[in-house]
Amino acid sequence: MNQKTAASQWQFASRPLEHALVALPAILWVLAVALANPTGAFPLNDDWSYAQTVHRLLETGQFRPLGWTSMTLIGQVLWGALFCLPSGFSFESLRISTLVAGALGLFAFAALLRALGCSRRSMTLATLALGFNPLYFALSFTFMTDIGFTALALGSTLNFCRYLTERRMRHLALTVVLCLAALSIRQTALFLPAAMLLTLGLERRRDFAAIGVSLGIAVASGAFLYGLRAFLAAHDATPALYDMAYDTLATQVATPGRLLLSALLKLSALAAYLGWFLFPVLAWRLPRTLRRARQWGVRRAAWIAAGVAGIAIWIAMMSLERSMPVAGNVIAATGIGPVLLSDGPYPAAFTLPHAFWAFVTLLSVAGAIMLVLELSLACAALFAPQRSKLDARARGVRVFLLSSVAIYVAPFLASHFYDRYLLPASFLLLALLVIDDPRNPARKCEPVGSRAASFAAVVTLAAMGLFSVMATHDFMSLNRARWTLLDDLTARGVAADRIDGGFEFNGFYLYDPNYVAKPQRGFWWIHDNQYVVRFTPLPGYREVNRAEFARWLAPREPSVLLLERDEAN
Repeated sequence: MNQKTAASQWQFASRPLEHALVALPAILWVLAVALANPTGAFPLNDDWSYAQTVHRLLETGQFRPLGWTSMTLIGQVLWGALFCLPSGFSFESLRISTLVAGALGLFAFAALLRALGCSRRSMTLATLALGFNPLYFALSFTFMTDIGFTALALGSTLNFCRYLTERRMRHLALTVVLCLAALSIRQTALFLPAAMLLTLGLERRRDFAAIGVSLGIAVASGAFLYGLRAFLAAHDATPALYDMAYDTLATQVATPGRLLLSALLKLSALAAYLGWFLFPVLAWRLPRTLRRARQWGVRRAAWIAAGVAGIAIWIAMMSLERSMPVAGNVIAATGIGPVLLSDGPYPAAFTLPHAFWAFVTLLSVAGAIMLVLELSLACAALFAPQRSKLDARARGVRVFLLSSVAIYVAPFLASHFYDRYLLPASFLLLALLVIDDPRNPARKCEPVGSRAASFAAVVTLAAMGLFSVMATHDFMSLNRARWTLLDDLTARGVAADRIDGGFEFNGFYLYDPNYVAKPQRGFWWIHDNQYVVRFTPLPGYREVNRAEFARWLAPREPSVLLLERDEAN
């Protein structure tokens, strides 16, 4: 792709009809969000901590994060506060801010793919695969930092890739702004300037201006992190968990043997999740991928070996009861979570059928194998340029996407890993997969199996979208029922320190960094559990109220119970 071609493609993308086509996946996503019903004035997961910081900023004008915080957070708090200005602080306003960020992120991703020459079909498929990724969809209903961070990383990636194809300084300037904005939410945005420097450094023709700008971003990022740390320390506002990730990483690095084992286990889990999330696009591309592999001399025996290995891995995972999901904390065996009440997560009766997770595990393993093949072919094309038809700019974009994935993922292999950390890697890999699907391809015979692959892609994308919508609906329905009980209880004048309402309730009202967990109680700052919200009865307690909630994944109406301790106890 030469500079003139890239520029003309973006001009095509600027037409009103093209804008509508780019926005179509985001519009479909918004309709699905409305179907799942995002209403409810309550915190979810860890977002009670970030919400408290927004509330403090609105009340006092000061940025003082709660101790249950380990990221920079400033950008997230400012974004949430902006949506609270019209009507005051509320969790629904904060949820709207994340939903807006989610829709903008999908629009930016679609624009990225079109700007890089992808066809409408591949752009739509990949953007929907990102939007209906269970992590992306469910986290958009919270005030967690993952969606805002991913949207800003997407914007920065869009502008840097446009710079690589067009070499216009305004794109580089926007890259800088969005990169630093992403850093103001999470420290992991450092992967962006690192990947930029690596990409520019590997170009045959040195772009010293862009290299200088990238170095400037890296220096500014370091200065920002150091300055924020000093600011928090000077105001006695350093969160108790702020250094947790660094401490974990240092501990792991100090023990190389344990580090290697941990990295291998996390890499296998990471591959399984990405194989599931990317499966619709991987399946759609499979016939083309196999044709490319044959051109590189890959023998049929390799496909047989890969298939046998995949079946063996799947059987081993099922035999060892290591079926998906194999990591926390959003996707759970019961659907979407987490749900932390005194009787644990959902009761076992809420767990989705074993056959469902067996099928998801099969998709994950097959997708992981296809992803390894795709990445191997991409690396082969880059490291053997005499056999590649890529021009310098197309090669630069691929180097940036590949290096971004590697740099972003590497720290998680050596420290803590949650499933939700995979969102940036998901959009980078999706872009890498579809980038070679041209907008106006020459007329060629479709590879054998293309129709079957397209059918598999549509079916698995629809299934993933259906799971995301239904599981998120159930999660929101449960929490609306739970908080109805808790709000009624506090409205009657019952103090929060007499209630065990679960992780989010006690965290929001009673967080204390010096709290010591008591035996046979949750870790979430329980003082006097005179009242308990849970799914099942508890000896020594009597039921005083209950709230039913609808579950689409299991068509029945279970209940959340409000229990009060018997006077004799």
